[in-house]
Amino acid sequence: MDRPAHPSWILGPSPSLSGGSSQQSNSEVASTTFRIPYELCDSIIDLLREDRRALCACSLVHRAWLPKARYWLYKHVRINSTNKAKFQVVLTSNAALGDNIERLTIFARFPHHPFEWDKFLQSVTPHMPRLTRLEIHAGYLKDPKSFQYLTTIRTLQLKGTCIESEATRLAWLRSIPQVEELKFWKIRLIGSSPIAASDYPLLFNLKSVKVHGARSGASNFLNYISPDVIRRIQRFDYGHLARQPFLDSWFHNIAATLEHLAFTSTWYSGNPSDQVLIHCTRLRSLEYSMGWNPDSEKSTAGILWTLRTVASPSLTVLRFNLLVDDRRVYDHKLSISDRPALLAMLLSPKFASLERLSFHLSIIDFRMDGCEPPLLADLRALLPDLNTRGILALSSEPAPKLAAPKGPTMVLETEESSPGKE
Repeated sequence: MDRPAHPSWILGPSPSLSGGSSQQSNSEVASTTFRIPYELCDSIIDLLREDRRALCACSLVHRAWLPKARYWLYKHVRINSTNKAKFQVVLTSNAALGDNIERLTIFARFPHHPFEWDKFLQSVTPHMPRLTRLEIHAGYLKDPKSFQYLTTIRTLQLKGTCIESEATRLAWLRSIPQVEELKFWKIRLIGSSPIAASDYPLLFNLKSVKVHGARSGASNFLNYISPDVIRRIQRFDYGHLARQPFLDSWFHNIAATLEHLAFTSTWYSGNPSDQVLIHCTRLRSLEYSMGWNPDSEKSTAGILWTLRTVASPSLTVLRFNLLVDDRRVYDHKLSISDRPALLAMLLSPKFASLERLSFHLSIIDFRMDGCEPPLLADLRALLPDLNTRGILALSSEPAPKLAAPKGPTMVLETEESSPGKE
C-alpha cells in the first residue's frame, strides 16, 4: 500500500441532494468534485488525533489512506495476545505503516509459551525503523536476540516481566546502544548464567534509570555498567527504599552526579532516606513519595527528616507525594505537626534556590465533593510567602485503584473496511 503522491480528502456531492440523475456520468462527477486543501485536511486530522474512529473514517476516504491520519493511528500501537497476529499481517503486508510507529506497548500476560513473544518482537521490529519507545508489561522473554533490530530505541520499559537471566538482559542492552531511559519495575530473573567482561553494555547515552527497589532484580544490571558510563546518569528513581537500604557501589558512583532523585518510603521509626540523600550533593530536583503517618505528632516527621538530610545546596524543585485516607483528610484528623520547625526549614538559606515546592495528595476512597482538603489549606496558610511568589503548588486526586487495569488494544480495520492498495 503506497502512500498517495498528492494526499487530499476528495468529496463528491450526493446525487440525491444535487437535483441531478442518480446515474451521473464520470465527466459530470468529475466536473462537480472538489477537494479540501491538503493543509486544511492535515489540521482537521490533528484536531481528531485522539478520536480513533474519526481517524479511521478519514483514512478510508475513497479507500486511500491519508498519511496524516495513518500517522496518528499508528504512532502509538498497543498489542496484546488477541490482536498480535493481525498486527503482524497488517505490518508485513503494508510496509509504509511501520514508518509511522514511534511507540510500541505490549501487554504480554498471555500466552506463557517460551519464545512466543520473542518471536513476535523479532518478526515486527525490522519493519519499525522509527521506533523510539518500547514498553512490555508482564510476559516471559528468553531469547538474547529479541532486541537485535531495536537499535533506534531511546526508552525501554519492562514492568512485571520475567527474563531468562541477567545475561539475556545485558544482551538486549548491547542491542540498544542509543538508549537514554531505562525503566525496570518488578523484574524477575528466572535463571543465571556466567557473565564475561565482554558482555557489559556500553550505554554512553543513558541519562535516566527507574527501578523497583535497588535490591530487586530490576537493578542488577547496574553492576555490569562501567563507572565511566554510570556517572553520565542524571535522573534516578530508586523505587521503594528498604528500612535499612544497602547501597551498592554503583549507587555511590551515580550519586555524586545526579540531578534528579525520586524514591518511596513508608517507614516512620527512623528514616532510610538519609543514607541515600547524604551522597547526592548536586541534586536540583527531589521527589519523595510516602504514606502519611496517622499519628498527628509524627505527621511531618518524614518530611522534616528529609529536609534536614538534603545535602545539595542547589535544589530548585522539591515534591512530596502523600498517600492519605479521606476520612482523616476531610474530618480534620490530619494536621501539620511541628509547624515552626517545618516553616523554619523551608525558609532557611539551605532552600533559598527553590523554584517549586509541591505537595500532592493521593487520597484513598476520595470524596468527590469538590472541597479542597483542609491539609492543603493549612499548608497555604503556613507558607504565604512561597504561595504569593508562585513557588508553592498544592494538588490532590483519588489514589490509583489496586486492581490491575485491563490492557487497551489497538484498533485494526476489518477486511471489508481496510484500505486497498493503490
